[in-house]
Amino acid sequence: MTDENEGSRDGESSGTQPTAPPLLWDPALPLEINLNRLNYEGIFDVMGRYRDSQKMIDQDNEKTEMLSLMDRTSAELNKMKKDRDEYLGQIATLEEKNPQFAFPPPPLSVLTWIQRYLRVFFSRGSQNASQLYLRLEVAVRCQRTTVDKFRVSETPPNPDGLSVPWSSLRLAMSLVLVLAASPEEMYETLKRYTRSLSGGPIALARVRDTTSTSLRAAMAKAEGEARGSQHLNVVKSTTKMKDHLPPKITILGVNFIDINYLKNSASIPGFEECHTSFSRYFVIGAGPEGFIVWQAGGDGSYGLNEFIKRGSDRIRDWSEAPKFLADFERLAVEKGSWNSKKYKSYHRCFDVDLRELGKERPVLPNYETKVQIHKLENVQGGHIHKFNWL
Repeated sequence: MTDENEGSRDGESSGTQPTAPPLLWDPALPLEINLNRLNYEGIFDVMGRYRDSQKMIDQDNEKTEMLSLMDRTSAELNKMKKDRDEYLGQIATLEEKNPQFAFPPPPLSVLTWIQRYLRVFFSRGSQNASQLYLRLEVAVRCQRTTVDKFRVSETPPNPDGLSVPWSSLRLAMSLVLVLAASPEEMYETLKRYTRSLSGGPIALARVRDTTSTSLRAAMAKAEGEARGSQHLNVVKSTTKMKDHLPPKITILGVNFIDINYLKNSASIPGFEECHTSFSRYFVIGAGPEGFIVWQAGGDGSYGLNEFIKRGSDRIRDWSEAPKFLADFERLAVEKGSWNSKKYKSYHRCFDVDLRELGKERPVLPNYETKVQIHKLENVQGGHIHKFNWL
């Protein structure tokens, strides 16, 4: 099941938008009071109650182990930031002493840093990642880059037994985009894909008022900026040599929308219980070494955690882009009815068998789509490592 059918994860079912602006975190107040203020606004009414992690450490071995896992993962994420900062500091010192010498950029590109950051995030299991994500979302909603230490004491039930359903299309996109966004962009980025902040499900009128975006054009631009910036500008010996120009990393949040599903679900009562949408949310990261796709499969399918664990977040060579785009454009550009070629292209793009998924609740035979892309340009290493995990 795709995102229009997905269950609510943080008050999405009400479709209401907070009337007051997000409360800024008050460091002078205890953690529990800050979290209660957020609950008062109805923001975290579904996620459950939060308490200071120190109060959670008792004789319960399971709780103690969970806190230990979170501590170890947080420490590893902080170490990645520290190692990178130390490397850049050493390079800056050398550049001051040797202004004529062109020093190389960090050994890992920003795209690879994102890949490794997400792998560490999920490295100690889905339940641990769920706790980390809820802490992260609290910080972003409060427009803070310091991620406080606490644990969710009660969480809503879901089929996976997790506090965060990692098969959610929107949630998978939110995590990757929030990590890649600058501190100034992170709240608005989260807001775009969180229904309790954005005002509810996608409105058909709002979608129809927008022009469909070409993924091929967006990827071509991203590839050109990533590969074209990787060079040395060598000038005459009488002038200072330019440093190795860093590649420009672009992150694309792609929303592939099933227009007919939206139209019918808005006008026919009970339509969502009888049909499946083929809509998709996924993220593409573009760098000089290639591109990465991050995605989840939706309800009843794989989660972002599984996608990463099996290595599907690999860096794909740019030579693979034409085939990927041909499959996607067969879905996003052509109109008409589903056929064998489109089902196969859908499976190759999203690793979901739409015919199998739609056995009980079929997709509509009529075919109309629109593509929306949220773009984060010139993503920096500092954006990835903006968070300080306590």
